[in-house]
Amino acid sequence: MPCFVSPPPRGAHSQLAVTLAFRTTAQRVAYAGEVHFAPGEHVGVDLDEAVGNCNGTVEGKTYFTCEPKHGVLTPVENVTYEEVADKSANASPQSVSRKILARRKAAKERNSKVWNKLDNMNEQLAIKRSMQLMSLFGTANSSKDLLDVEPNFDDDPDDSGGPKLEFPITEPQILKLMEAFKEGRTLNIKYAWPLVKKAKDLFAKEATIQECGVAKDGKMTVVGDIHGQLQDLFSIFTINGIPCPQNHYIFNGDFVDRGPCGSEVLFTLCAFKVMQPDCIRLNRGNHESRQQNKIMGFEEEIFEKYAGPNGRLLLRACHELFDALPLCALIQERIFVVHGGLFPHDGVTLNHIKGMSRKREPPIHGNSFEDQIFEAMLWSDPRPIQGRQMSARGAGVEFGQDITHEFLRTNHAALIIRSHECVREGFELLHSGRLITLFSASRYCGMQTNKGAFLTIGPELQPEIQQFYAHSVSETCFDQDTMQRETEERLETEAVNMIIERLLDLKPSLYWHYTREDRTKSGRVSKVQWANGLNLVLQLDVPFLSYVDRLAEVEEDGSINYTKFLERYRVQVSGLNAGQWQDAIVDQICERIFVAMGAGDVQSAFDYFDVDGDGNIEYEEFVNALKALEIGLSDDQVFELMRGLDKDCDSTIDLEEFASRFAPVFTRLNMKQDEEITKVIAGRRCSLVLTPTQENQMVELITKLLKRYMTMEKAYGELDKDDVGFLTYDELADKLIALGTTLAKADLVSLAADIDTDNDKKISKAEFKRAFRVTDRRGSVGRQSIQIANPDELVKQLKAQEDERSERVQTGSSVSSGGEPGGRLMQEVGWQEGVIQSVANFMFQNRRQLAGAYRSFDLDGDGSVDREEFRFGMRKMNQVFSSPLTDDQIDAIMDALDTDGDGTLSYNEFLAGFAVVDTTKSTPSSSAPSSPPKTP
Repeated sequence: MPCFVSPPPRGAHSQLAVTLAFRTTAQRVAYAGEVHFAPGEHVGVDLDEAVGNCNGTVEGKTYFTCEPKHGVLTPVENVTYEEVADKSANASPQSVSRKILARRKAAKERNSKVWNKLDNMNEQLAIKRSMQLMSLFGTANSSKDLLDVEPNFDDDPDDSGGPKLEFPITEPQILKLMEAFKEGRTLNIKYAWPLVKKAKDLFAKEATIQECGVAKDGKMTVVGDIHGQLQDLFSIFTINGIPCPQNHYIFNGDFVDRGPCGSEVLFTLCAFKVMQPDCIRLNRGNHESRQQNKIMGFEEEIFEKYAGPNGRLLLRACHELFDALPLCALIQERIFVVHGGLFPHDGVTLNHIKGMSRKREPPIHGNSFEDQIFEAMLWSDPRPIQGRQMSARGAGVEFGQDITHEFLRTNHAALIIRSHECVREGFELLHSGRLITLFSASRYCGMQTNKGAFLTIGPELQPEIQQFYAHSVSETCFDQDTMQRETEERLETEAVNMIIERLLDLKPSLYWHYTREDRTKSGRVSKVQWANGLNLVLQLDVPFLSYVDRLAEVEEDGSINYTKFLERYRVQVSGLNAGQWQDAIVDQICERIFVAMGAGDVQSAFDYFDVDGDGNIEYEEFVNALKALEIGLSDDQVFELMRGLDKDCDSTIDLEEFASRFAPVFTRLNMKQDEEITKVIAGRRCSLVLTPTQENQMVELITKLLKRYMTMEKAYGELDKDDVGFLTYDELADKLIALGTTLAKADLVSLAADIDTDNDKKISKAEFKRAFRVTDRRGSVGRQSIQIANPDELVKQLKAQEDERSERVQTGSSVSSGGEPGGRLMQEVGWQEGVIQSVANFMFQNRRQLAGAYRSFDLDGDGSVDREEFRFGMRKMNQVFSSPLTDDQIDAIMDALDTDGDGTLSYNEFLAGFAVVDTTKSTPSSSAPSSPPKTP
């Protein structure tokens, strides 16, 4: 029975108050500690009302004393504190302070565990998406004609104030280089490129297993993940000294990605390697790979710091260096150092590793024995289990103590040192002390509160671990307590943001689940049902009840309106004519639904959807019928349609709701009247009033076209059989008459002139589709009927609509109608925005993968590609993700992005237009990070 509270102020004479899941009542914490009936610490609460489940005694063991049914015991991770004045003074300040500190520690540990679980989930999704895209785009990051090209140093003139390197490199040069990096300066390509190439040549000569010893008067230092956190590398060198003959180093992978200074970390390590090759060794980590760099930050970092072709060449050189890196080290034949972990097979020996072909992109999910060994060395994780199990990361395996001991016995070793996982103390001993996890990026990603650590080994092979917190490279002192609290708050906020980003991707499944739990059709579920739904659908073992106040609005009766909850978080779409491509997508959905409904035969369509004949169309009936019709709607779009048609939120559609929603409409755009109207209307959807007779005739014509050709896209293709890309007024009139329209040719020619928006005497496909449309009769904001009586008034009305739509797009929300049953947030027109949300979410969830794909084409690094490259990338994404967009929708997006008609599209600006917002806030603000998921 979980409970939720928040902390009293420091030094106050306070008692601890608890808010139970089902009601609020005065209470106090009467016990804190372990219990016999469940693992972990629990909190015992003495309630003022008989709403508990015990009297402080459970199964004969007494933890505290209270009246019957006034007590409850709950796990400590479900508890925070609430400020309450202590009128009875029954708790000492010392006792309260201890409990506060304990609860704060428990909250920090809970948030850290949740963050790591969500992080592993994000990594699994990233691997899956990367693997899918790799099969389509390949692993190359630039065109073949760059293979044998060297950088043009004239394109990057030397900055007299920047760091310099001369070969052979000396220690004073490296120290100056580090000082320059500390000041935020970038190493010029003139020095960076040859440095990486020279280091790569050295690594390429080394064995896959680096066998090394410890000098009698020296030490070997092993460093874990750095992840572009330059301050941690510099802190280690400050504490432990720089590499030298008496102070050798092994850096155990993951030097780049995540942090902002991956290139500076890599260049520093390369400089020491080139100066004294025997004093520093690098093992490859899972982030020393093209696919990880493409979506986790290093590729983008290089392109930002080194623009144009030189940046692409430098990135290629870095990847060639990564391919050359050894995979592990063996210290005096006793200590095995590897980035990830052990293997999915028993009996793997060092000879297997020595014989591997390592100089390539690391394989994922390979079938060969060698590929699986390679993958495991970079990805696997130890766990307190026996045997092996699937990895939560989606690559490698999770292995237990018996696997560790078997490998050590087989290879006559004593200890495994590995990295790859963020651990709270910077190190962790596992498997009876025979395995050490070592992580050196303190305060990981600026979110975690973990320490960093490194390990030193002397001639006697006795490991010594040094923990540390790195300061910013530019700071010398700061308030540790304040910074720690701020970091803890950021960690919880980041965990909540990661939950939000995941639930956005699973809204339809969550909605379906909650409708099954909501047996009274109230639109609400209990907090426990809410949390269980998130656990089940998101497939995450996370204490969601601990975050209920951060994620959802709890009603007075303790329930949660799940429609309101699901509508709260949305993907904001802004910039680059967002409204134009969104309108085109909605038009196509209306068209498909109209055809699916029998093109006007409403009763017949209702009978088809109402499978059980009860007079209502339930969610399952609606979904199954639409899928059977194969009209090309995704699950997300079906979900949004159902929610939009179900105006009273009872999870059914009655005949009144269903009838006559979708109907043809002829959009008559008489552009000749005013040039300013042309500018405002072009690309918009505004149904202008026709005479009743004309309107009926045009509706009949559109219906005929859709019954015959299914879509207006195909209809135009049939009319333009010669594929010349346009129809003259007479051609269009003749072809429509041949279809059986009763309109006179003169009227049809006149109407053709009215839909010719650019006045070129030709009707293009875009003009045809704008004119012959299907719409939702209950309206869509921005699609109202408008008289053309006064052009100035028309412009004013259209601009007002555009302002209204822009405001809605910017906030990512619909107008609230909060008093309706079920707490519906969307007006009747809300399904259109919902459908756009499903497309926007697809773009948001895959923005990193799309950006990486387009960077492959963007040779000059200006953030733009041509139309064919953009179409190619979108179609490949469609191929991977079950076609959430049609080719026509892709074309609509391209038309909107190509603002000046030069055939060049800014993919950076387009993808930057997607962000998550919390619609309950008065002003738009991001609720989820735009940065990539963070994976060690």
